[in-house]
Amino acid sequence: MKKIISLVLVCVILMGVAVFSTFAEEPPGSKNFENNDELLAYLSDYAENFPDVDYSEDNISKPSEDYWLENKDVILPVLPEDYATLEECSVLETRYGGGIDCIFSSYTTIESNTNIRFLTYYHMTDDEVDDNIEGLTDGMHPNGVHCGVKDDFQYSAKESTDENGRTTSTYNIAYDDKLVVIYIDEALNVDFVPKIFEKKYSFISTDVILPVYVSGEVNLFEDRFLEIYSDDYESSQPIEPGSVKSSHYYEEIYYHYDGNGEIDWALIDECSYNKTKPVMYSAMYKDRILSNGGYYPFSFRYGVYDVKEDKFYSIFGSGFDFEKYEGLDEALTAYEPGIPLGDVDSDGVLSVMDATLIQRALVGLYEFKWNDDMSSFSIVWYGGDGPKYMSDYDRDGERTILDATAIQRKLAKIN
Repeated sequence: MKKIISLVLVCVILMGVAVFSTFAEEPPGSKNFENNDELLAYLSDYAENFPDVDYSEDNISKPSEDYWLENKDVILPVLPEDYATLEECSVLETRYGGGIDCIFSSYTTIESNTNIRFLTYYHMTDDEVDDNIEGLTDGMHPNGVHCGVKDDFQYSAKESTDENGRTTSTYNIAYDDKLVVIYIDEALNVDFVPKIFEKKYSFISTDVILPVYVSGEVNLFEDRFLEIYSDDYESSQPIEPGSVKSSHYYEEIYYHYDGNGEIDWALIDECSYNKTKPVMYSAMYKDRILSNGGYYPFSFRYGVYDVKEDKFYSIFGSGFDFEKYEGLDEALTAYEPGIPLGDVDSDGVLSVMDATLIQRALVGLYEFKWNDDMSSFSIVWYGGDGPKYMSDYDRDGERTILDATAIQRKLAKIN
């Protein structure tokens, strides 16, 4: 799923700065316009006649059985006229034959002549959109990624430099049921996304409803989760009524089936994003560190939905019995929750490099990072069980060559 979306975005990037205006012949289902009024008039006619739309030799059809038809409100990015000029706007097919599923807008700033490109994707489920917001869905923020929430909209941003030394910043925004990807030919500016929602740059709603074939992950029990916990969210946490779904991350990461081939329980990763932060205490799950134990309703984010009982349980809550759910321990272990103990270089992965850095530090060729001493975080360990150092992989309270050896044996799968 994520690979498909990434491929689409890569294809867009590879088209370069002169993106869609350089085609000798427009791709099927794609059309350029000089302004937003022309684009909206075209989309209105398209929606009225869908699927009998005369824009190419091919007929619009469902790409596969994995797709279904939805109607989504069209939004458009609008930048102030004294700030930037609209150079081009387009409607696009990212999967030929399935109809329009993306809107492109290109602006050039007046003062710095910087190019800003907006691509709004309509062919994803809410869960697919959320999965494209880096950092919020991970146990830790990936290196170089800035992420946050503004007015219930989740976003992430990162900077990259191509082989020619050109710097581009990419901003992903979960805008309701649409993914907005913004490319700007300049260094990362963490104030850019908040300014969008402060109306210096803005998205306008339109009266056009776009019929689009949608595919992606669907969480089977999320509606039931929100039905049970919506009142708790709204009464105990400072978010607007009706905005519960956009204030939390929820993913069903594993389904267990009974002897009749029906789901009897589901493993869930859920955490809310709002002004109320979870309690800052941590715990060890095998050789991984779980943080922010005060998440509600699942401590450390992870829970189980028991289908027959119609109840949600916090896996790390008091009295929870792993043995009750066959295969749960293996499923959670495979998901690799939190961050690995021994991650000396802080890249989120346990690797040979971590063992090497421990070895180098012990002979004075490397200095442990400031955060290797975990006491500097004032961490409260759940159950009082936690390592003193990130590099203390064998958890004997000291940093020794045995920690490097233990990491190497782990990676080599030697018990």
